[in-house]
Amino acid sequence: MMQHSAGAGLGAGNLLGGRPPWFTISPNFQIQMETRLKSHWHLSLTYSSGKNYDDSSAHANFKFGSDKNLRTRSYVSHDLILLFKNRRDLIGEKLSLVGGIGGGISVWAFKDKNGRYTLRTEGERGDTVDFAATEIIVASSAGLEYLLSKQWRISLETRISYLTGAGAEFTEEIEDARPPWKMGLTLSLNYLFSGESRHRTRETIRETGPKQEGIIEPENKLPIIEPKPVPVPISIPLAANGIDSDGDGVPDEQDLCPKTEMAARQKVDINGCPIDTDCDGIPDYQDKCPQNAIGAVVDKYGCPIDGDQDGVPDGLDDCPESDSGLPVDRLGCLDTRIFDKPTTLPVRYHPGSFELDQKAMAKLDTLALALKKAVVIKVEINGYADDFDNASENNSLSQRRASRVRDYLSAKGIDGGRMNPKGRGSRSQSSVGNSNGYLILQFSR
Repeated sequence: MMQHSAGAGLGAGNLLGGRPPWFTISPNFQIQMETRLKSHWHLSLTYSSGKNYDDSSAHANFKFGSDKNLRTRSYVSHDLILLFKNRRDLIGEKLSLVGGIGGGISVWAFKDKNGRYTLRTEGERGDTVDFAATEIIVASSAGLEYLLSKQWRISLETRISYLTGAGAEFTEEIEDARPPWKMGLTLSLNYLFSGESRHRTRETIRETGPKQEGIIEPENKLPIIEPKPVPVPISIPLAANGIDSDGDGVPDEQDLCPKTEMAARQKVDINGCPIDTDCDGIPDYQDKCPQNAIGAVVDKYGCPIDGDQDGVPDGLDDCPESDSGLPVDRLGCLDTRIFDKPTTLPVRYHPGSFELDQKAMAKLDTLALALKKAVVIKVEINGYADDFDNASENNSLSQRRASRVRDYLSAKGIDGGRMNPKGRGSRSQSSVGNSNGYLILQFSR
């Protein structure tokens, strides 16, 4: 008999590993579907979600809850996990020990402490990206189950998941800094139901079991006569005069293009003329890119020309001279959504220094190009120091670091009146990798 179950539960979980500030244990929620495969083996599909906060006062990963004033980030995750489980009875069928192994995906994001926007960080190609990913995970579980009745079961399960990094595209420093393990404990209630079919025909009963008394079987059965299919004649229209000079399937008296090349004979319309699907002037049989967006400028091979290499072909590009490396919208112009969220800029400062490294300057060069296009955007430059000097020195150093960014952008042609440098003192570096200082750029209109 096939048996299934469905249930939901509440519990608590946390992130393990990485670098401080540590995350604290927070509530989570899960729903689960399970089916029996064979004997003691079961297949379980679980969806779970939760939100964890880091806490600068936490000295370990096992602190419950956090103070809102001490939070710097939140971690929001949604996991879908498929587990193969083995169930072993301890006390009859009442109490069972369950263990499982499997994997799935985790959709997660590091957000601000209020969970309103996703933080930005450095991608593996050196660009600035959302600190979020859809990542492959492997998982294992263990727990106890107690059968309350034939339909209800309660279970206590602990699960450990490992974030493999597959699907996450960040620098090695950031990968080393973020927590790679997730652990949770959940108490859930499950409803059991059977998938057995109770419908059996009289023929099945007669073949698989003894004949029941009182049932009279008919001695004669009428043969079942199935009707034979009647073939339907298919008529194939012939050319009116039977002549097709260019062999394209369209008779000469209907052919508006009676001298079609042999290469185009399988790609003509009802008038016998070569088809041009994307209307770019290059017929499909000669077009190496026959599915272009209509209106795009193409070369002699029918492929789109993209002069500024922004992914939007000429003819459809409202800004055909975009600066290389800047994100664009569907019209080929600067995508101003890049200013909707703050940008984190890690910098490898020498201790006590405010000079920018080469990677930071390259990113500021790209930002300067964007700010030249979006002249209404203003920038608040928040500088942070090394976190090992006294407060006064850190405040002074962080101000010099923020002012250095303003001076650099000014030298690139950005009006100093659009920028506001602020020194923020010291702050933990765990959210941006192993650097000894960083900046956060916030944009406004």
